[in-house]
Amino acid sequence: ESETDIKDIIFLMKYLKIDTSEKANQVIETAFKAEHILPKTRYVIEECLGKILQEKKNNASQNQIE
Repeated sequence: ESETDIKDIIFLMKYLKIDTSEKANQVIETAFKAEHILPKTRYVIEECLGKILQEKKNNASQNQIE
């Protein structure tokens, strides 16, 4: 996956208010059977969630400074 793919996934996760692995899996499993979801896909989801949570933490820190 490219950096553009990651940005698109993060955008969609934010838009859909997906902030946990469980929520992400629920959405994915509406379209794909769980056994067909590759470990790589789950890893990318975790990576994107990490970036979203880090961004939230950074924004919260920035708001405290201001």
